[in-house]
Amino acid sequence: KLAFVLLGVCAVLFVCVIGVGTFMCAKLFEKKLPDQDPEMNPENITAEATEPEVNEREAAEPVTDEVTNDEAAPEEVPGLQEITEPTAEDILGDDEGSDDAAGSDDAAVEGENKQVNSASELPADDPNNLFTVQIGDDYYHIPAKISEFLDNGWTLEDEKTGNEELGTNEYEFIYLYAPGGDRNGSISVQVMNFDINAQKIRDSYVAKVSLSDSDAEYIGMDIKTHDGDIVVGQSTQEDVIAAFGEPDDLYEESDGNMLSYDGPSKGYMESSVLYTMNENGVLRFVVIESEIAPDDFVATDINSEVPDYLDKYVAPTSLGDDPFSGNFKLDGKLYNLPTPFSEFVDDGWEYPGDPDEVIGAGQLYSVYYEKGDRRLYATAYNPSEEATYMKYAMIISVDDPRGMSANDLEFPGGLTGSMSEEELLAYLDKNGIDYDYFKGAESYDIPFDQAGNDRSKANNWYKIFASEGEITDFEMQNYGWLR
Repeated sequence: KLAFVLLGVCAVLFVCVIGVGTFMCAKLFEKKLPDQDPEMNPENITAEATEPEVNEREAAEPVTDEVTNDEAAPEEVPGLQEITEPTAEDILGDDEGSDDAAGSDDAAVEGENKQVNSASELPADDPNNLFTVQIGDDYYHIPAKISEFLDNGWTLEDEKTGNEELGTNEYEFIYLYAPGGDRNGSISVQVMNFDINAQKIRDSYVAKVSLSDSDAEYIGMDIKTHDGDIVVGQSTQEDVIAAFGEPDDLYEESDGNMLSYDGPSKGYMESSVLYTMNENGVLRFVVIESEIAPDDFVATDINSEVPDYLDKYVAPTSLGDDPFSGNFKLDGKLYNLPTPFSEFVDDGWEYPGDPDEVIGAGQLYSVYYEKGDRRLYATAYNPSEEATYMKYAMIISVDDPRGMSANDLEFPGGLTGSMSEEELLAYLDKNGIDYDYFKGAESYDIPFDQAGNDRSKANNWYKIFASEGEITDFEMQNYGWLR
């Protein structure tokens, strides 16, 4: 009897399980219908389509040009085509006919963004332009020629400052002294050279101004934007939003909020305007910055002659024992950094980019050569004050990442990328060579100037990366006689 009772209970439970299972399957299939599939949701498609992809080559290749205060900003690798990511409109098309509530909200936000964008897209001579500032009675659209300030009575600190030269895209902070001869009244500005040739500061552009309420008092002139609607030291956050719309970013701080508006961008060059409030919500200062050359900018001509510095290169006759000589060996051939770009081409290494690509004065480029299935990574540099071509550049660094190039570069004293980390440390200790070790990056930084007080700013160095007892990357940089 007990067995029959248990059998009956199991039968009832089995029927219940079948019923619940059928119900759950039905709900599951209902959720996976095409019109409710999360993968088919336009919002999800937009997020996926606009997410930037990782460029495998960029992720694999090392960055070879370290930017310092004395060097130009990093440049794109020559010969590579820019990849443009598809936008949501490219994939989904326009939804102008949609009258759904969420779509209406999106349209409202888009309208606010258009208000902001339209302010930056107004003509440069329009006082309502996002990048136009009024100092006293004069208007300046950033970037503005320094000559505009000088013509309105502003002065440089001295003649030497005005004659200092800037390389391509190089910048410098200087003081501009207010009209009237009072040397106590000045503003600090960032000056930038947009030309492919070096230019004197007096012939360059003011690319960034930071103007505060104390500056206005200091120089004895009002600082305004949006044709006088916004006054530093008087206007509020609400006034700024009323003039330019909602900011692209709002940073709320205890001592005052910051409103950031994005302008156009071009490659690495960007533009933006920042309004900062004090703790009482009153405009404390405005920062206007644009690294993009104005539309009417005209670059100077390129000097097509072969630069004289190429004749100064002398190949070494032996590798030597001095690890700081700049010598190295590749495929049995001896070189010394800095090395002319063409030396490697003459020795059978192919450059996949355009050797006639223009390099601005003082600019650096990450480049690579190819020979069979190997690559040689390097940094090309134009050391002159005139623009030149890639084929006339100087190579100031070589890089040998194991597994990507494996060229077995040899350096003086037996230094190679094929040695173990233990052998490297023994070599450094034996030769009394000082270095800085960075645990997080697992790197050894060895400056050529062993006695330097601030080795972090050294231009000539070895950077050696090691992992699990083996060297993974071996790079040497040397400007040598170029500096």
